[in-house]
Amino acid sequence: MAARPKPALVVHADWSVDAAKRWMVAARLVGGRYIVGVPRPVGDTATLLDRLSAEAKGGRVFFGFDFPLGLPRAYAAKAGIEHMLEWLPRAGSGAWKRFYDVAARPGEIALARPFYPNRSAGDPRPALAQLIAGLGLSGREDILRHCDRGPPAAAPIFWTVGGNQVGKAALAGWREVIAPALRDRREDLGVWPFDGALGELLSTRRVVLAETYPGEIYGHLGLVFARHAAGGGKRTQRGRRGVAGALLGWARRAGVRLDPELARAIADGFGPAPAGEDPFDATVGVLGMLNVVLGLRASGEPDAPAIRTVEGWILGRDSGKGLGIGRAPRGASGFSLHPQLAADTHEVARLDLCRVLLAKDSSFPWLILVPERAGVREVHELGAADRARLLAEIARATETLGALFAPDKLNLAALGNAVPQLHVHCIARYRTDRAWPRPIWGTGPAAPYAPARLAEILARLRAAFSPASRPGASAMRSSRAAKGVRT
Repeated sequence: MAARPKPALVVHADWSVDAAKRWMVAARLVGGRYIVGVPRPVGDTATLLDRLSAEAKGGRVFFGFDFPLGLPRAYAAKAGIEHMLEWLPRAGSGAWKRFYDVAARPGEIALARPFYPNRSAGDPRPALAQLIAGLGLSGREDILRHCDRGPPAAAPIFWTVGGNQVGKAALAGWREVIAPALRDRREDLGVWPFDGALGELLSTRRVVLAETYPGEIYGHLGLVFARHAAGGGKRTQRGRRGVAGALLGWARRAGVRLDPELARAIADGFGPAPAGEDPFDATVGVLGMLNVVLGLRASGEPDAPAIRTVEGWILGRDSGKGLGIGRAPRGASGFSLHPQLAADTHEVARLDLCRVLLAKDSSFPWLILVPERAGVREVHELGAADRARLLAEIARATETLGALFAPDKLNLAALGNAVPQLHVHCIARYRTDRAWPRPIWGTGPAAPYAPARLAEILARLRAAFSPASRPGASAMRSSRAAKGVRT
C-alpha cells in the first residue's frame, strides 16, 4: 500500500463535553520522520485550528476527532438533509434553532431536536426506544450509520447517556469546532470523506478533519486488553500498562519516534488516576492516524454516495465491517421479528435458520423467509454456513409452493427497502394473476384471507414444513389433491 502525502502535523483529540477532559497529541514531521509529542489539553476551541495551523508553520494539518462526523442516512432522509457539510453550518439557527438543545422528555424529541435525553431536567428512566419513536424511525438500525455497526460497534449519535454514548461529544464538537470551521474557513478546509479521498485532501487542503474511534484503532495497532482480569481494561493503569509493549513496538516498526516523556507515560500506563484514560486514547488515536498516513492501513471508506454526502466514515475502519460482512452472530440470540413483518404475515414454521411466514394477501401464494439472525440486513452478512442453509431453505419453500399451488412461475426477491431486516419473498405466480407479467408490488391492495380458507392453507403449509416431513416428499404427495387450488 503506497504512503499518502505527509502533512506537517498529525493531531488527534480525545473529546468530551467537559473541556477539562479534552486531550490531544500531535505528531510533527521532522526530516521525513514523525515525532510524537506528549498529551496536552485541547484548550480554547475557538482558536484551536488557528493554533494548530501556526504550529504547522505553513504546512498542512491532519486533525482527527473521536466523535461522529456524519448523520444516519435514515434520519437524514426523513429530515430532508442531503449533504452533511452543507447543512451543519445551519444547525442551531432558523428551523434548526433547537438542534443543540437536548430533549428532556420524549415529547420534546423532533427531527430538528434529535438529541436525547437531558438527564438533568427530564425523564429519570429514558429508553432508546423513545428516541427512535420520537424521530419517527423504525428501529435501532435507523439511528446508526453503517460505520457505527461494527465490530466494534459505536453508540447511536443522538443518544446522550451511558458510558459508551457519543452524543454529548458530538454536540460539543459540532457546535464549537466543525460548524464554525465550515462557516469561516471553508476554502482551505477538507472534511474526509465528504470532500474527497484522503490522499487528495492531504495534498490540496491546509486543514483536513477526520473522524476516528480509538476502539477501532486498538485492533489496528495490535492492542489486546485483558478484559476479564481484575483491572485489565483501558480505564485502569494496569490495563493500559498491559498494552504498552504493543504501542511501543508499533512505533518502532513504523519508524515513528516518541518523545521520551511520552514513551515513559506509555510504559507507566499514563498514571494511576482514572483520568489517564483520556491522554491514553489521544495517543492511541494519533498513532492510528499515522498508521493510515504512512500507508500501513487503508482509510477504509466504501465507494457509496450516502457515505460521501451524509454518513461519513471512521478512519481506517474496513468497509466490510460497516456494510455488515462478518458481523452476523452465529445464533439467534437477540433476534426479534421486525414489527412490520409481524403485522403483515401469519407464522407457518421455524426451520433451522429461517422463520417461514405467509403473507396476509390471498392474491398470491406468498411465503416470506426471515433468517433468525439479529441485525442482519443483507445476504452477504450471513456466515458461509448460514448462506448455504438459506439457499436450501429457499429451495424447500419454492418446492413446497410449486407442489401445493401448481404455479406458472416462482418469483424470488430480497428487497428490504422499507423493512431493513433480511427477508426473502417466495411468490407463486400465474399468468392470470393481477400483476402478470410484472412484479407484484404496487399492483393493488392486499386481499385478506377468509378465515376458513386461511386455516386450510396454514394447515397444508405447516404439514409440508413439519420436522417429520422430508423436504419435498409431503408436498409432492399432496400435490394431486391441491392441484389448481389458488389462494
